[in-house]
Amino acid sequence: MYKEFGDAFRHPPRTAKSTLEQLASITCDPLNVEGYFNECSLFRLSGVFLPFWRNWPLADPSWFLTPKALHHWHREFYDHNVKWCLRAIGAQELDFHFSALQQLTMFRHFKDGISNLKQVTGRAQRDMQCYMVALIADAAPPGFIIAVRALMDFRYLSQATMIDELHCRLILDALKQFHDHKHEVIACGACRGMKSNSILDNWYIPKLELMQSVVPSVHQVGSLVQWSVDTTEHAHITLIKDPADSTNHNNYDVQICQFLDQNEKCRNFRITTSIITQSRSHQQDAASSTIDVDSDIRDPGVDEADPQTAADDLWEPRHTVTDFFKMAQQVSSDIKAAKPPHTFLVGTSTAIHLILTLPYNAYRLTLSLKNSLCPTCGEYLLTTLNKRVAQGLVQMNVSPPSATGKYGHYDTAIFTVDDTKLNQWPASGLKGHTVVEVHLVMQPLPPQGKTTLGLHTS
Repeated sequence: MYKEFGDAFRHPPRTAKSTLEQLASITCDPLNVEGYFNECSLFRLSGVFLPFWRNWPLADPSWFLTPKALHHWHREFYDHNVKWCLRAIGAQELDFHFSALQQLTMFRHFKDGISNLKQVTGRAQRDMQCYMVALIADAAPPGFIIAVRALMDFRYLSQATMIDELHCRLILDALKQFHDHKHEVIACGACRGMKSNSILDNWYIPKLELMQSVVPSVHQVGSLVQWSVDTTEHAHITLIKDPADSTNHNNYDVQICQFLDQNEKCRNFRITTSIITQSRSHQQDAASSTIDVDSDIRDPGVDEADPQTAADDLWEPRHTVTDFFKMAQQVSSDIKAAKPPHTFLVGTSTAIHLILTLPYNAYRLTLSLKNSLCPTCGEYLLTTLNKRVAQGLVQMNVSPPSATGKYGHYDTAIFTVDDTKLNQWPASGLKGHTVVEVHLVMQPLPPQGKTTLGLHTS
């Protein structure tokens, strides 16, 4: 099966019916863990005896288990694409390219390169993607660059919040372009074994096969970025990492299981004693009470029986994004507002909010945007930030010359100069936009007795 991972088409998915049939054909006792795992490995199964979805009618894992951005895209990029680029142009050369980049406020700056990184987070992997294609341009063979860029296009297109049939076709075209040029990766010796370091002539990479499932998953469940695995990913911390810290770092499996078993018993004991204590307290209150209390009295502002109230409490976001556009309109219409205003509009697509950051005794300029301002090191960085712009703020560094920086620090950006082109982006390219280096052209006055040490925007 693993020999089919590099094919340029999707193989038949593993359905619930076929998986359950394979599990039923295994005769080994599941309590014999080692023997059962060996039997499951013959069918490429994970070793789970009773899948949680086995009794769900009309449910199929190939439908509801959607591709995950962290492992299927970002981790694939770091495990494979980054290694290809390091070998194609040399680790020292690529590290130099990364170290020479101007630092951007919203992105990690790899001042020592990327070849020796340890414990790389998903955020760092995403930031590398913003730079990679621009940094290998003219330093690697053209066919190799096309293959890497095709996978990059595939990742960004797959993360769109709204996907239609045209969008799906673009995703498939990007994947096809990679398969048309993947031989260039092998030709330049970039695809090597992890242990042997010898040049490979195959594509036994499971995540390449999983890429073929993106468009079918979109047809089944819609945009994939709406489905999050944060809860299950966090379970790896509470169920594995934290218990492992309490062990003697030998024979982890047994000690972790004992730790979890003891925690479960303690939790059940606390729940039981809490229920008993609360029940006794209610009985005592009822016996000693001489006043008739209407049990239906409720807080008029909260309907505890309303399902929507319970749902809002569980799922409503805990963090709200400030609408600086609305704030600027309110300030402009309020004659009693402080002058000059700290929040104001620039055109129809940019709102600026000026606040004082007390710990650093400096001013911070906050720009809230409607698809207008994006720090960029190429079109990939712009594409990445489009989602962040839609969700809230874009951070920009605009530091004037100082004792620590002779020439200051100014981030590059793309401004919208023609709002009529917004709906046509990205097909319109840079039409209706202009590339600028952001400078602060105003001098905010610090509070009395304070000095301004530096200026930056966020």
